[in-house]
Amino acid sequence: MNRNFILCLLFAFSTVLNSCHKNCCNVEASTGNWVKLSDFSSVTNVRSETVTFVIDDLAYLTGGVDKNFIRYNDLWQFGPVKILWTQKASLPSSARSSAVGMNINDKGYVGTGYDGTNLLKDFWQYDPSSNSWAQKASFTGIARYDAVAFGIQNYGYIATGFDTASLKDC
Repeated sequence: MNRNFILCLLFAFSTVLNSCHKNCCNVEASTGNWVKLSDFSSVTNVRSETVTFVIDDLAYLTGGVDKNFIRYNDLWQFGPVKILWTQKASLPSSARSSAVGMNINDKGYVGTGYDGTNLLKDFWQYDPSSNSWAQKASFTGIARYDAVAFGIQNYGYIATGFDTASLKDC
């Protein structure tokens, strides 16, 4: 093995051991100072498998499925300054769950997912300055749900997910 690799490994191991001490498991310190701001359920039905993305200091949430298996395509914006959920233009496509969302150059992107019958590959761009959606080129990979996505500079990336089996691509 490479000598530098072994030294780095030993350094990392010793750092982990030295950082653990009697107080490291203090539950209050390890969970942070969470403060409840506003319930999403006060403005709409409780749901899971939603899509989120963040632009500037605003969080956006769309899609998801409720306990009655009803899927949604409404869009909500959360502003931490006013501590308020505000409804925005709905995603003009199939209601979906288990989709992906990301921010690329201050635009929100939503795609893939499951509409209750079909796996989806379509992609949509949300422009907060005009509160409007535009359809973009469909995802060129395998249609999927439960994937992960992120944007870096001018590019969006989608990885993993599930179609009839677990996917391991990016």
